[in-house]
Amino acid sequence: MNKLKGFSLIEAMVVIVIIALVVSYALPNYRNYVLRSKRTEAVNALMQVAHMQERHYANTNRYGNATEIKLNTIFPAPAASNDKNYLIELASTNTTYTVTASARKGQTEDTDCLTFTINHLGVKTPTSGCWD
Repeated sequence: MNKLKGFSLIEAMVVIVIIALVVSYALPNYRNYVLRSKRTEAVNALMQVAHMQERHYANTNRYGNATEIKLNTIFPAPAASNDKNYLIELASTNTTYTVTASARKGQTEDTDCLTFTINHLGVKTPTSGCWD
């Protein structure tokens, strides 16, 4: 009597269930990793604008507006292009400034860190692990 070689239906179903469990665990973790990694886009942009403001202050003894620090050369109006995950906005006076990065597109799923800000004193929000 010849034995048939191959998988039975039950063995195939067990393999499918195992694969489904692995994917159901791995996919959300991967998505969270991607969201966290894109936070660096906001952090880098805010630090770059803060540096531009401090350089302008060193030269003119006041903080500049978006035009004076040439913000539009780095972040095209409205300070976000179609491929960017954050909208960069600057509010400034002669003595203060606040730069804000607001999540957009798929990055809005990162509910822990929807908005980043930094001001002329170097105060960063949110203070949780978003800036790490």
